[in-house]
Amino acid sequence: MVSPEPDGYGFVEPDCGGGQVLFRGSSIESGLRLRVGEAVRYALADGSFALEAVGVTLLEIDGM
Repeated sequence: MVSPEPDGYGFVEPDCGGGQVLFRGSSIESGLRLRVGEAVRYALADGSFALEAVGVTLLEIDGM
């Protein structure tokens, strides 16, 4: 689930729990605009201070 911030970053919350993970605007698929609550797919990578979500794309759900 996505929670974007106006400063060019946001957070994703894994379905399995474990707390929120930071993502930067540069980690979002080109041209994609995310909205709060959208399901996304991402990979984890070492960031400046902790793990960050990278390669963020919308999760396609059957029937939508």
